[in-house]
Formats: sequence, C-alpha cells, structure tokens
Amino acid sequence: MAQVAAVLGDRKKSIRLTQNDSMVLARLREKSGPMKAYDLLETLRADGINAPMTVYRALARLAGHGLVKKIESINAFYAVSEEEKGRMGAFLVCEECNAIGFQLFSEEQVAALGSGLAVRNASIEMTTGCFSSVAAPLSRRCPKAAS
Repeated sequence: MAQVAAVLGDRKKSIRLTQNDSMVLARLREKSGPMKAYDLLETLRADGINAPMTVYRALARLAGHGLVKKIESINAFYAVSEEEKGRMGAFLVCEECNAIGFQLFSEEQVAALGSGLAVRNASIEMTTGCFSSVAAPLSRRCPKAAS
C-alpha cells in the first residue's frame, strides 16, 4: 500500500492507498483535468483494471480522503491539486465547450456563504460563459475564447 500525506482541515494525515487507488489517482493527475469513470477505466485496462466497480470503489475512497472531487453536472472526477486540498471553491463549467475551472473561495467568502455556520465542505458548480480570464481551467481553455 502506498502512503500519501493529505491536508484534512488544519492537520496533516497520512493515508494508505491500495494499489488500485494509487493507479486511479496517478492517471487522474496525468490527465490534469476531469475524467469520466468509464474513460478512466479504458486508460487503466492495460494496467490490469478491467471492472467498472474497481474504478468506482477507488474513486469513492479517494473522494473520501479529499484527494478527488466529483463534478456532478458532467459526471466526471479530477484529482485535487495541492493548492485545493482542504479548501472550498466552485467548479466553473463553460457552457460553450464544457471546459472546467476551479475558483477557490477565501475564508471570508465561505463564512458569508455559511451564514455564520461552521462550513466543513461545499460543492458548488456554476455553468458560465467563458471563464478563461477568471480562473485557470483544469482541462483546457475554451476554444471560443481563442477566436
């Protein structure tokens, strides 16, 4: 089992990953953008992962550790960057081309959204026009923005 250090809240915690977890996480990091589970499975077949449930279980464990997030509106997953670990923000989905970005929230923004409650986690998705000038996209720049 591989070990990774993840930031969970204000503390660092060592996490043990199975071989399958490590392969799924490595493939998502190589892609550096969101991937659907079945597309992920296709890239892992050469490594011996052939069952969809194997991928879904690994994704569930990785999400539970805060290493992967799911973008519900496009049913895709991506590996959380070091900057994003333990932080909240919003997914930006370009309505023109489905490019994905992630905008981090400041502590003040989280407090305002939570109306004084202690917010531990939030998943916000926003469909937008081209966001290439607002946040660095995780997948690719909107081709409409280039024209």
